Amino acid sequence: MIDLVGRLETLAGVRLGPTEIYENPTPRHIAHLLRKGSDTPKHIIPIQQSGARPPLFAVHILGTNEEYFRPLAQLLGPDQPVMGVSFASLGPDSPVGVENTAARYCADINAYYPEGPIHLIAVSLASYLAVELAHQLKAGGRDVATLAIIDAAGPGGRREDTSAVIIQHICCATGCTICAWPMLPVCSGVTHGAET
Repeated sequence: MIDLVGRLETLAGVRLGPTEIYENPTPRHIAHLLRKGSDTPKHIIPIQQSGARPPLFAVHILGTNEEYFRPLAQLLGPDQPVMGVSFASLGPDSPVGVENTAARYCADINAYYPEGPIHLIAVSLASYLAVELAHQLKAGGRDVATLAIIDAAGPGGRREDTSAVIIQHICCATGCTICAWPMLPVCSGVTHGAET
């Protein structure tokens, strides 16, 4: 999806919102969008749109065709929306730096999901953006209920059960029904809603 949006922008000079293309991916609809333009958030990329829960926003590094987060979206179930936040392509008006990129993402998240708790997840280097994005969202009065960082080992290295712990915390934070096992301590002994 990101590649398609980037190529369309490069060839036609029009920036489209990935969500619009995802909702109606026919050539006729895309041609219509290229003629009229798009006013949807430009950096929100649907991974799994269905569901009534507050969306989980995967930040910046999504993988080819959002492959890093599709298995997680499937595991979380059809009632948990998962949306990517990333660039389709880099152009002359692309933000430079962590703060500017996070500001662009913050504006798009606020436009796409203006009320309710924000759940963020990031992989590796995107954790820098996710932390800055969380700060900007909080500064703007938003409730950042979850900030999950994956593949960020830190000075102590990785625990063997990191994936299970992360999935468990995301499930509990978002209210996912597969969260049936007891909470495990993460990040200096802090668990969701309580300290150990």
